[in-house]
Amino acid sequence: MLVLMDFSATPYLELPYTIEVVREEDDVWFAQVKELRGCATQTDSWEQMYPILREAMTLWIETALEHEQSIPQPQGLALAAE
Repeated sequence: MLVLMDFSATPYLELPYTIEVVREEDDVWFAQVKELRGCATQTDSWEQMYPILREAMTLWIETALEHEQSIPQPQGLALAAE
């Protein structure tokens, strides 16, 4: 687990998390952050996907930090450390 001393979401948002985006029926876009269990969102606009997903990530990370939980590191960082 990655632990940064800054208790804001900002440094975590710059890390290379794995984002999965799927276009579902009725032109709805669904996105989730693979490493952040339960961090997901959806929108009917591709242009809105990134800002909405970034907001979901911010809320997920801030909530975890408030509860003194560690934030999972991106998979790419885990592979590089092995």
